Amino acid sequence: MASRGEFSSVNEVIVFLRFLGVINVAVWLGTGVFFTFVVWPAFASDAMLGIFARFGRAAGEAYGTAAFLELLDRYFLVQAVCASVALFHLAVEWLYTGKPVRKSTLGLIGGLLAMGALGYYVFQPKMKENHVIRYNYANPAADREAAKDAYAIVRGVTQVLNILMIVGTGVYAWRVSRSNPAPRFSSPARFNG
Repeated sequence: MASRGEFSSVNEVIVFLRFLGVINVAVWLGTGVFFTFVVWPAFASDAMLGIFARFGRAAGEAYGTAAFLELLDRYFLVQAVCASVALFHLAVEWLYTGKPVRKSTLGLIGGLLAMGALGYYVFQPKMKENHVIRYNYANPAADREAAKDAYAIVRGVTQVLNILMIVGTGVYAWRVSRSNPAPRFSSPARFNG
């Protein structure tokens, strides 16, 4: 028969796991909000274009966009890593608590992981490709203009994807903060008179 100390350590592990889940979702949601409402607008601002314009207007736009794309690359990587950590956390919490995993939570995390991967492996490379074509003056003007338009479309889709990721991460944050990962089975101390 297990002693009270053993059950206490299991509860401490569960509390620690919940803490890690909250920290992960805080980093995840904070990264999304910060990138969307601070970094993204900053790189589109006149002040930032002014900094890069020291190299000439066209070169400044090219350098500014290239810098933004590097940050976007890291942003999608952080989103995918946080979603992976959330999946791992969900699995470990299930092992410790024995409670079944809600399919909606699993689907939400899976969807967020898929969106992060889609941004990292599909949209980000497409934006970089269009950026290179647009600012390579050896290309015909028509190709550069088509690349500019394609870049704008992919960037718009990426912004929508990003907003969906923030909303989904917010929903997941709500679930993590409201969950009660107590063990599925009660402590024997409760039944000892």
